[in-house]
Amino acid sequence: MRVWDGSDDGQMRYRISHLRERITVSETNVKKQNDELRRKLAAAEQRAAKTAAQLDATAKELAASRKQLAALERRVTGMEKRVLVRLGPALRRRTRKITG
Repeated sequence: MRVWDGSDDGQMRYRISHLRERITVSETNVKKQNDELRRKLAAAEQRAAKTAAQLDATAKELAASRKQLAALERRVTGMEKRVLVRLGPALRRRTRKITG
């Protein structure tokens, strides 16, 4: 195909129709790509929302577990103190008997 110099050489309709056809094909491809990208974006947003909900639930579970752990630590500390209060005098009595 030769370069067009602006004069009507009988192939101008062919050139114009060919350009229009290419534009139409390009627009169709762009629309398809946009639709596909929109679907992918919607799916990604749904996954992000689901992951955020799971993260919130996990954070709540973690907070509850930490609270339970703190309560358990307080109970164990209290038990240790009670055991030491009861065992301390008994151990002192036994060491006095052994040494005396």
